[in-house]
Amino acid sequence: EAPPPPPPPPRFYPEACVRCEAIGCGKWRRVSRRVASAIGPRDRWVCTFDANVPAEERDVACERPSEWATEDERTAWIEEQKRKEADARAIGAEIDGDPTPDPVDDGTPIDDGTPEKAHKGHKGGRPAAPPPEFANAEEEAEWRRRKHEERTGVHLMTKEEAGIREDLPRGTVSGYAAEQMTEEDEDEHEPDARADGAPRSMPPPRPRGQPAAAVPAVCGGGDGVYLARRAMFRCMCGPDLEDCAAKSGDGDGVVLTTTAFERHCGMEKSKNWRNSCSVMCAGGQKVKIGIWLDEVGIDVARGKGGGGGGGPGSRAPPKDHKAPKEPKGPTRDTRWQPRRPGPFDNLPLRRVMTVLELVMDTEGDDPESGRRAIARAGTVCKAWLCAAQAVVKARGAERWCPEIERTTGADEE
Repeated sequence: EAPPPPPPPPRFYPEACVRCEAIGCGKWRRVSRRVASAIGPRDRWVCTFDANVPAEERDVACERPSEWATEDERTAWIEEQKRKEADARAIGAEIDGDPTPDPVDDGTPIDDGTPEKAHKGHKGGRPAAPPPEFANAEEEAEWRRRKHEERTGVHLMTKEEAGIREDLPRGTVSGYAAEQMTEEDEDEHEPDARADGAPRSMPPPRPRGQPAAAVPAVCGGGDGVYLARRAMFRCMCGPDLEDCAAKSGDGDGVVLTTTAFERHCGMEKSKNWRNSCSVMCAGGQKVKIGIWLDEVGIDVARGKGGGGGGGPGSRAPPKDHKAPKEPKGPTRDTRWQPRRPGPFDNLPLRRVMTVLELVMDTEGDDPESGRRAIARAGTVCKAWLCAAQAVVKARGAERWCPEIERTTGADEE
């Protein structure tokens, strides 16, 4: 037998040095290169941010001695770090902070029921090719249905085949499959011997593309049952949330709307239950509800006046773009503002404030004269705007920048 391969070299964690920017400190500290590279040109780093300092000593972190006594020692340490990193790369060690290499394209498609556009840049498979040009929306929908069937093996019906109606009120369920469902179908998986008030059980998972009045669903960390006929969820969460499963036998149980169930499971920031909630199908497959509804031919109208469902075969109606509102009140003088950002945008904010304070000091004791001197500094960029506002307010000026009174057409006449 061949000997086992040698273990990979240990991961190398490069270090860097940063300088404390607290007043009266200015000492150099040793941190990881990942931390040093994350400090932007306008970010302020002080000794309190050092992760190597115990929590009880953070208030006096600046009183610690510097890592190096002289500048020559610090320079020698930097050269030593470069040598260690070069040696680690020579033996093939993984360097902390290096970007992850692109995955090798082995031609393996990804079959998990996710729309093809969601796999762009996916690390586990080949990125999807851009879609071709289409003459109309019907041709694009047909192409997407065909690609979905090739990827999942489930046929997507058109709206006419599924009996989906448009221009319905928000939340209305349509489709031949939903019209054939009854209230008794929601509890057909329950045993006949279940006593009144006893907790309900989860329905069994169905194969993909097979409609059912009640299917197991998950959203975030909560379990539930999706009632396709009503487009609602019966919550079946455990004791870690509100133990709705124990109350599922009381009447209809804890039945929530799609938005309420999404919020109940802690996914309120998603604001799209078709993507945040999933249906558990046979074989352990987890399919987003928006895709599952398209596969079984059921639609839940969205928006005011209805609309198509989500998924590979349809898209949401376009939104009406409103004209921007006219600003009220006086506006700021932007005649000296550059059209494109320049090197001034990269200056640290504390440096800009220091310069503006010197300008105010050279203009005399009157805060109004100093305000006029740095008024146009606020038109350079947003950072200078904040710096000018902070400086003049700290010096006691009532207004931090000049104002231009807006004139109406009647005033001009």
